[in-house]
This record gives sequence, C-alpha cells and structure tokens, in this order.
Amino acid sequence: MNLTELRNALAQAVATGKLGTPVSARVHVQFADASCELPAVIGGVLRMLSPAFDEPPARVRARKHADAQQWNLLLQTATGRTIFLTIGCGGAKASSLDLLVIGNHGIAQLQGADDFDWEPETMSPIDWLASIDEAIASGREIALPANRDQGSRKWSDGVME
Repeated sequence: MNLTELRNALAQAVATGKLGTPVSARVHVQFADASCELPAVIGGVLRMLSPAFDEPPARVRARKHADAQQWNLLLQTATGRTIFLTIGCGGAKASSLDLLVIGNHGIAQLQGADDFDWEPETMSPIDWLASIDEAIASGREIALPANRDQGSRKWSDGVME
C-alpha cells in the first residue's frame, strides 16, 4: 500500500457519507530507517488526509522524545478539527502506518500497514518546521505562519496554494 492508494481509499470512505464530517484523525508512522525527513513525512500525511480535511492546520503543539527520533504533533484547524500525528524514525523492522479517522457518524481505520511505500516523489514538504521547533522549545501551542495572517488562501491536496 502507498500514500496514493490510501488517499483514494479515504476519499471513497468520505464519499459514502458513512463517516459524516471527519472531525479527528490519529496517524502513527514508524520508519525502519533512523533518518527520515520530518517536513516531507508531515506533508505526505496531510496530503493523504486531504479528502477528509479540506482546511489547513492553523495551530500546532509538539513534543519530541529526548533520546529517540520520535515526534508527537497535535495539529488543529481553525474550525477545531484535529490531527494527532506520531512519527518515529528508526527502531522498527519495517516502515508502517496506522490510521484512524473519526467522523461525526462513523470511523475509518487502517492498522498495521507494514512495508508502507512512502512515495517520496509525491510528498510536498511543509514549510513550517520552525513552528514545530518553536512549539517543542516553548511547550506551547503555536499558530502556523499561514494562519497568523488570515488572508485568503486555498487548501487542496494537502498543500497550501
């Protein structure tokens, strides 16, 4: 399974109406390789989730494990929808992904997608890594740069245009 296939499956789940309005997502990504590109992984996850979350994250809370390559991010949209993302780099036999999307009428779930293909060529890295670092250092919620100025913006395919 790869990001495109998972994105298409999520789009189908949303289109059936069985989820209702997606309000929350929980994503756990684990890489076998100790060197993973955090901005690209976050961008890939947001692109994958774009059929369910049609607005950009507005705020982030973040923690990083002191001894390991693991990040926990809580992203919140301006309307209060949330994405909780855990990313681990190294320490796994194979890359894997677990996903839970919660809607106001139902859930969509994928557990244990082992040997997940990340398709690096399809990822659009985020450009707000400094905001994650600021959230980690301060222990506070940080407004993301695109949302500090509430001007017009368009969100499609998980990428700010």
